[in-house]
Amino acid sequence: MVNKKIINIDKEVELLRFKEYQDTPIVKDLISLSTDGIKNGMTNRPGRNELDVKFINVVNLYDEDYIKTDLLEYVDISESVFNKYKVLKGDIFFTRSSLKLEGIAHCNINIDSDSKLVFDDHIMRVRPNINLVNPYFLKLYCLSRVARKFFMSRAKTGTMTTIGQNDIADLPVRIPTMEEQNKISSFFSFLEKRIKKQEEKIEQVKLFKKGMMQKIFLQKLRFKNENGELFPKWRHKPLKSIGTTYTGLSGKSSKDFGVGSGLYITYKNVYANVKAKTTGIEKVDLSDGKKQNQVLKGDILFTTSSEVPNEVGMASYWGAEEQNIYLNSFCFGYRLNDESVLPEFLVYLLRSAEYRRKITLLAQGSTRFNLSKTELLKMNIEIPSVGEQQKIIILLSGIDKKLEKEEEKLSLLLKQKKGFMQQMFN
Repeated sequence: MVNKKIINIDKEVELLRFKEYQDTPIVKDLISLSTDGIKNGMTNRPGRNELDVKFINVVNLYDEDYIKTDLLEYVDISESVFNKYKVLKGDIFFTRSSLKLEGIAHCNINIDSDSKLVFDDHIMRVRPNINLVNPYFLKLYCLSRVARKFFMSRAKTGTMTTIGQNDIADLPVRIPTMEEQNKISSFFSFLEKRIKKQEEKIEQVKLFKKGMMQKIFLQKLRFKNENGELFPKWRHKPLKSIGTTYTGLSGKSSKDFGVGSGLYITYKNVYANVKAKTTGIEKVDLSDGKKQNQVLKGDILFTTSSEVPNEVGMASYWGAEEQNIYLNSFCFGYRLNDESVLPEFLVYLLRSAEYRRKITLLAQGSTRFNLSKTELLKMNIEIPSVGEQQKIIILLSGIDKKLEKEEEKLSLLLKQKKGFMQQMFN
């Protein structure tokens, strides 16, 4: 069903691709499309008074398709200052500085006509002339690859990468007829609404999974056997009694990665997935002959360290049959020796909210946090019978498959949007 919808969008954009419009777009500088040039904002003074004015700052420009004014903070401001920096519906804002070149002159649009708004001095405002350009069309154009390339070529790099009013003012903008601008804007607005709806659907599945895991691992939801009877009570076991650990790759430098005939499972693959993906492996050079620990089917993999404690000790299950697979240096492996514990069940258990809290408390460090394997192995876990473990796996893996399909749909929509942006504006 989704693929058909995506194909329909493809057909719609072909019609949109100017077949009914023969006029050659005109080219105008960005500043000539504004009503009053390009303006910098004001210094933020957090607070609130009877004016109830809210403040747009840099971080708000990274919202999705428009600035979310309901999330903005209030600012203490006089009426005269408010009038000087007042924001109107259709105003477009650009970042003036960034740690990275790619972040420079990132833009977004205000579509709120009701709220009282002003903007920060770290961003620049362009107020589009609606007689010449559709504001939403202009925002799209300024996010296109050709515009981004132009902005980055004008940036000044030092401790921070910066860009000024004069640097963005002469961006050449290809302007089709207003009718065509409106059609392009409507199409992308429709597509962004679909993306937003798909993101919300994914969030709903995640919340459902979170709720089910909480019920299961707090034993508020129990399963029955084929005779309709509850499975036996869960048993307590320390992790050290049912398995042993092994280290990831050792003795490797940066030059050893990305080359060679060996393959290793990445940190991101372990962190992000209940079941580590075979697509999340990369090359490593093992020609030095040093003995390394191989990952086997059924092994559980843990993240060892992170810059934040709540990313330490994330567990993942390796279920592939591939040989000569190794583990990255910032993770360690755990191999079960107790057949009454299913590895995929154990990963779900250790990713549940209750156990994540326990593991996070084991993280040690200040600027970077590390997990002690010895301390982790002391942890007691509650294990149901194999039959109940299997039912839990079936339920939760079914939700994961649903989540994966919804994320694939979102990926297709985002890929389409990127493709349409390139075809329309570049």
